[in-house]
Amino acid sequence: MKRRTPKRKAAGTPQGTKEALTRATARLDGIIASAMDAIISVNARQRIVVFNHAAELMFGIRAGEALGQNLSRFIPKRFRAAHAGHVRDFGRTRVSSRRMGAMDLICGLRANGEEFPIEASISQVDFDGEKVFTVILRDITLRRRLDEALRENEERHRSLLEASPDAIYVCQESRITFINSAGLRLFGAVSQDQLLGKTWLDLYHPDFRQPTDRQARQALAERRPLSLIEGKIVRLDGEERDVEVAACPFGEKDGVSMQVVLHDITERRRLERGILTAVEQEQHRMGRELHDGLCQLLTAAKYHTSMLERKLERNLAVTPAEERAIEQQLNEAIQQAHRLAQGLNPVKIVARGLMSALEELAASVESAFQVRCICHFPHPLVVRDHAVANHLYRIAQEAIQNAIKHGKARKIQVGLQEVRGGMELRVENDGVEFPRNPKRVAGMGLSNLKARAELIGATLDIRRGKRDGTIVACRIDRTAS
Repeated sequence: MKRRTPKRKAAGTPQGTKEALTRATARLDGIIASAMDAIISVNARQRIVVFNHAAELMFGIRAGEALGQNLSRFIPKRFRAAHAGHVRDFGRTRVSSRRMGAMDLICGLRANGEEFPIEASISQVDFDGEKVFTVILRDITLRRRLDEALRENEERHRSLLEASPDAIYVCQESRITFINSAGLRLFGAVSQDQLLGKTWLDLYHPDFRQPTDRQARQALAERRPLSLIEGKIVRLDGEERDVEVAACPFGEKDGVSMQVVLHDITERRRLERGILTAVEQEQHRMGRELHDGLCQLLTAAKYHTSMLERKLERNLAVTPAEERAIEQQLNEAIQQAHRLAQGLNPVKIVARGLMSALEELAASVESAFQVRCICHFPHPLVVRDHAVANHLYRIAQEAIQNAIKHGKARKIQVGLQEVRGGMELRVENDGVEFPRNPKRVAGMGLSNLKARAELIGATLDIRRGKRDGTIVACRIDRTAS
């Protein structure tokens, strides 16, 4: 016997309409229950009539306990009055839905008393003359944490960039979007507005624009760091500066940007040129002394030797005076060669090497310039690195020459003493007052002093004396000395 399938009631009949409404209600309940966001509906008295599963998870309470409760139970006390007023005001409008308040003012309250940030939107409908308000909520605790971590990371990164002694700027589509304080100083700018928006090539010397641009574009296309290259930039005031350039592309939401680091090497280049000039001057001096001194003595000795040779060939007698003359010329040549060698390497490899060399220097200065030059060594100090000792000697020698030539000093004191973590060479004089802007004083020899100090990893301090004159102090740490 066949089972008869019941016929579905026609949609136009009362029973069919009821069944359709039941099915629609079931579908709506299913949608609300399965929604990922919390959905809460309240009546005009703000009593909860709908509380879906996501709301249960969000607030930590079952729907059976929440239904009939006032919505204020899930709002922190300090926000309840404002929220109730907000809902009442919204109910008087004809707007069907809108967002509730600013994101940083919306806060939920879990059943355990924990507060958490939420995003919320509210809508209203009328059912049989009664308003029903529905709020859709989303817990944004994780997003807030991520946003806060991102802000902290950005602040940390910006702080590191600002703390860098090197100029750092960021370019997007070849235009500067960020530059740190060191960059402002390098380019002679007072504010970022003077540089932001400029193309980075505008700040480079014309001779370096094309090769630098070519290498930067290639690095950007290949998404690889730009190897260290040398270039030249032009400050806003027109001054040219030598720089080392390094760059690295990185991805942003708006595209690929380039972070560029500029290290100012202008001073290093000037010091290098000063060293080369000093070397050339020393070579010329040596050449003159060899030509005018040693070569002349050797030429004279050779001449007298040839005279004696011809005498002996003719069996003529050679007098003791003639033999002593040649011997004297050779001895003078040997002494002069010794002095030249000592000038090239003044510090002897002995226990008191540097101190002995400084004492000899002081004695020669007193003899040659008729000034008082004394040494003060509170305790014996040994500089084991011979190259370091020679550089310290040359620094003292240059400082003494400056004191006599430019400072018109009558008394000079050379000191070598132990300080915390290392040792200090100090040259003091009673000459004229040290100039306020020594870099612009020609012939001061400051380039040579700074270059030698930099070569041995020492710090150089040049300042006016307590009463008058100048103090040149070169401090070097224990490991270097």
